[in-house]
Amino acid sequence: MDRLGYQNLSGIWRHPQGVKAVFLGDLIDRGPANIAVVETVKAMVEAGEAICLMGNHELNAIHFSTPDPSNEGAYLRARSDKNLRQHIAFLSEYHRDPKKAGLLQEHIAWFKTLPLWIDHDEFRAVHACWSPKHLERFSASERDGGDRSKQFWLRTARAGDRHKDAVEVLLKGAEYKLPPGVSYRDKDGNERTVARLQWWGEQQDWRSTVWAWEEVYQELEQHKFDAQRGRFDDNDERPVFFGHYWVPPRRGQPWIVAPPKAVCLDFCAGSGGPLCVYRWSAADLGLDAANQLLFRNI
Repeated sequence: MDRLGYQNLSGIWRHPQGVKAVFLGDLIDRGPANIAVVETVKAMVEAGEAICLMGNHELNAIHFSTPDPSNEGAYLRARSDKNLRQHIAFLSEYHRDPKKAGLLQEHIAWFKTLPLWIDHDEFRAVHACWSPKHLERFSASERDGGDRSKQFWLRTARAGDRHKDAVEVLLKGAEYKLPPGVSYRDKDGNERTVARLQWWGEQQDWRSTVWAWEEVYQELEQHKFDAQRGRFDDNDERPVFFGHYWVPPRRGQPWIVAPPKAVCLDFCAGSGGPLCVYRWSAADLGLDAANQLLFRNI
């Protein structure tokens, strides 16, 4: 924040020119200072200096802490070894200090208020995937966090529910089922038979449709590609900003995923990559060239 020109005034980062920050979610679960990150962003949001969208990690934390009324002793997100490993960096910070036990519930309650997306006159922002048909499943108050009852969270966790299907796409990305026999292990070592869909692209072949590793592409090239199955239309020309996809830097530097429309800002900061910021200003309106995008490596 300092390098972007913000000043820490009474514990809140503010920009002298009134610039507002937009965080794309996933504040937690990776890195050694989860509480500090949450407290920093939460203070900015509550002071009107920032907007923070919900990421899938915040949604997972909500489900992990919410009892399942249909299954005594269970939670909306199973407390399996896999899920515990994912949350351990986040949860352990609160449990190491008894004085911070209540802070966990305070932060979970704040996560529940985070908007799911931004639909601005000049740009759009969502954590993982901009999908109009899934956006339409939420009311304005559900989108912005103003009307989320206990039933809302149950619906976002219930298999087959339209709300769950929608948040899975918006916060985790649309997925493409791989051909029989094709699988890969993700960055956490979990075997997957589906891959994230490159929803922003033309989907002309495996490499422009599936978001995977090189060895997966080599295996997929032995299978017939179905262009229609990966089709994902977005006819809105406003730039859309998103994270989640863990784009590998090229020669250590960020790059534009699909200029000038699609801008991913997740460049593996959780595993040693650069933390990236996009600076939007009046000069950027009506983007028509990739060199108008300003990235700052921190």
